[in-house]
Amino acid sequence: MIKQLREGKGLTQEELAQMADISVRTLQRVERGETPSLETSRALAAALDVSLAVIKGDSAIPDHPPRDAVKHVKKLRGFYGHLAQYVIIILLLWMINLWNSPSFLWAIFPTLGWGIGLLFHAIAVFDWWPQRLRGLRSQWEKREIERFLNKQKTKP
Repeated sequence: MIKQLREGKGLTQEELAQMADISVRTLQRVERGETPSLETSRALAAALDVSLAVIKGDSAIPDHPPRDAVKHVKKLRGFYGHLAQYVIIILLLWMINLWNSPSFLWAIFPTLGWGIGLLFHAIAVFDWWPQRLRGLRSQWEKREIERFLNKQKTKP
């Protein structure tokens, strides 16, 4: 793992050893698979600009995850925030409704309306669209991208 990281950054063993303030011999042993001390691991992590977990081999998550993964996690965070807002506000509305006018359950309207919006948000985030609709969505996206690019070409 250390060797791949070092080579990926275009460093020689001597350069990395100097950056990490360890001996070349220690670096060679670590690259051959010997378990480094905690101090050596920290020095290598700092020199290679990665987390200690990456050096130890404990992390399946890279320091710079792919953009798609980051985008997906941001969508999930947005959905869960939306869900939390829904639960809190709808509960408050129901309490107000039952306290002030228990004979007319008006809170059902925002519950259903907002609930439908939340359902569509979940469908989009968790990709629950039927296969046939996914194809229509991707075709529409391609058309819109082409339309946008054509507008950009015609602008002076």
